[in-house]
Amino acid sequence: MDELKQIHYPETSEAEANENENTLVVERQITLNDMRSRIFPIPRLIKDNMPEGLSKMDVYLEDGSKITLSVDKAGRYLAGITKLYKKEGLILEDGSFNPKKSIWTLSSGVLKISFS
Repeated sequence: MDELKQIHYPETSEAEANENENTLVVERQITLNDMRSRIFPIPRLIKDNMPEGLSKMDVYLEDGSKITLSVDKAGRYLAGITKLYKKEGLILEDGSFNPKKSIWTLSSGVLKISFS
């Protein structure tokens, strides 16, 4: 993978600059449609910096745990995320939805995702 560069966009954009040139941080709102469809769209800036042809992806969460998620053939979505959405409080016990922002951090080929 080529060295990642600092990227800064206005606050309304998905991306934020990070002090480390090898780190990319992207914020993305998880929509009601994402939750209903049980998909987790991969932000374009993250997708563009990941190897092509992945069928599975290891993701590290804020609590330090690692999960392996499926990637669709086009590489646009993570699938098999129902447990993750429930664990992170996006899908509540009564089946209702609680939209949150996802923060994707890609550093040296390692993907971390947190929620706020």
